[in-house]
Amino acid sequence: MNFDYPIAFSAVKLIAMMARFGAFLTAVPFFSTATIPARYKILFILAISVLLMPSVPDDWMTAASFRNLDLFSLSFMVLSEIVLGLTIALFILIFIEIVRFGGFIMDRDMGFIMASVFDPGSDTDSTPFSHLLVESFLILFLIFDGHHEIIRLAAYSFQTIPPGGFVLTPEIGETIIDLSSRIFLVGMQIAFPVFAAMFILSIAMGITARIGEDFPVLELSFAVRFALGFSVVIGSLPVIISISRQMNTEMLEWVAGLAGF
Repeated sequence: MNFDYPIAFSAVKLIAMMARFGAFLTAVPFFSTATIPARYKILFILAISVLLMPSVPDDWMTAASFRNLDLFSLSFMVLSEIVLGLTIALFILIFIEIVRFGGFIMDRDMGFIMASVFDPGSDTDSTPFSHLLVESFLILFLIFDGHHEIIRLAAYSFQTIPPGGFVLTPEIGETIIDLSSRIFLVGMQIAFPVFAAMFILSIAMGITARIGEDFPVLELSFAVRFALGFSVVIGSLPVIISISRQMNTEMLEWVAGLAGF
């Protein structure tokens, strides 16, 4: 079945735009939350696609992917847009996991590894400080208009990437592997103040236990770990916020690179 009429071409253009916008917006942490009903997401994507249809380049209608367009070509086009969105989502999730890993190391050293906080948005459990750092990272994402930047990049991508023109390349795979390796490096940098303080405290507690055998080291260690760790976290908040801000900027730069900006 071929599409030979202008109305059909406009419908195909709208489908391609909705697939791309849906892929981009699904990658945004707050938009992908399970607390937003699916019908609201679809209506939002449809509204943005309709509003931006006049801004789509005219050569979209003359692109090679629109010539002799059949059902298979249309399916491949939509699949390409979905892969673009999933790749962007993977980039964003890697940066979120960096912060989550840093918080996990903090909780492990402070003795909160068995505690859990339920996130209704993602339907997952996490440790307290891990959840706190992720939420702070997402709040900074909103404060610095990261969600608006994602929408702007999605709109700009229509100027740089033709319909169905996105394909995974070895360079993108290498970039994903490189970013994944930073989960441990940057995560440890975030947790390093707490990690160093708990390490020094463990040595001090060990020496105290050897010197004063009647001293209740075990009973006091939990309270001391929490008090010291919490104090170190408060003191290192400016550094954590600075690292989170830098990662937000870098995350948007990677998304811009995928969009051909």
